[in-house]
Amino acid sequence: MNELLTIKAEGLTIKADLTATGWNLPVQLTEQDWKNAGSFLVKVDQARQWWLGDWWKACKWGDGRQACDEIGVDYQSARNCGTVSSVFQLSRRRDKLSFSHRLEVCPITDPAMQDKFLDWCLSDGKRKTVRELREKVQSYLAMRDWSESEKARRLEVESGHTVVANLSKDFNLINWAKSDGLFAAIDRSSPWGNPFEIPGDGDRKTVCDSYAVYYPLKKSLHSKLASLRGKVLGCHCYPEQCHGDFLAELANARR
Repeated sequence: MNELLTIKAEGLTIKADLTATGWNLPVQLTEQDWKNAGSFLVKVDQARQWWLGDWWKACKWGDGRQACDEIGVDYQSARNCGTVSSVFQLSRRRDKLSFSHRLEVCPITDPAMQDKFLDWCLSDGKRKTVRELREKVQSYLAMRDWSESEKARRLEVESGHTVVANLSKDFNLINWAKSDGLFAAIDRSSPWGNPFEIPGDGDRKTVCDSYAVYYPLKKSLHSKLASLRGKVLGCHCYPEQCHGDFLAELANARR
């Protein structure tokens, strides 16, 4: 026997004869109700895997396999969706990205890094495809000998930002940047070097602050600032304060 359901969702409130094989919509349906019903179907399709995952998470009776067999739910699909739903609590879900986008970042254990990849998917005003995200994640996971900091900064550069690296420590990041033409030296071997030295000209904070005063007066560098955008800036200070932080901030502000 068919069951008459009342559906309420974003502007849509109708009683509908909804079954596994059809949707007998009311005869008196208005055009706006009809459009809202179509919008509702789109949202259902987008949310289906989330709903399945949240349903799976609510299971308190064994491993759920027997229940899935009894009601006709694919056990492995439910379990996979449950894993993603467990990783991404409601507060971390964004409707601009698909469930499949979240699935691709699940192999990454750091939630902050997961969010960085999802932010990258929405950067530049164009949503990245699941395939593009998969390739990016695979590349990230392949960097087993990279420090987490190097990985994070590489992702920043790949998103168009400028970062600072230590020439004596960040070998993986530096070598990658050089091989991809994304490296710029800013130590004293380059025009970007800080002319103020420790301890002769003060402590670290003082010489970095002095560079911020010096740069506006060094007009020959201003036209070259664009060359630092989206680059890894190599010096010897990171992760301590560096004049490169000032240069990176300038470069990122002009993106």
